Amino acid sequence: MEKAKNQKCFVVDMRHSMISDAKFVVATTYDKAVEIAHEFFLSYFEIKDGKAFDGANDDGSTGAFDCFDDVEYHDGKVAGFIHFGGDGPYCSIEESKLVS
Repeated sequence: MEKAKNQKCFVVDMRHSMISDAKFVVATTYDKAVEIAHEFFLSYFEIKDGKAFDGANDDGSTGAFDCFDDVEYHDGKVAGFIHFGGDGPYCSIEESKLVS
């Protein structure tokens, strides 16, 4: 059986901060990539009231929600985010193609 050429894939880019080394994971579907990104998000933070929430910054104001930029959601899960403008964890999903 011949391998599919130019097969679509999704690359999950996960970092402790924007300037730290990246951990890349390749997924064959967007839903699987979202699962990976969401698990990475949950390793640091939580979802509260359907939004990204940083309990360490919960001072009773909206700061625990507002410390995130560019949060992307897919089916109630975090698909990408930037924490504290890149000083904190970062995750994104990029569509790519596997070329054989």
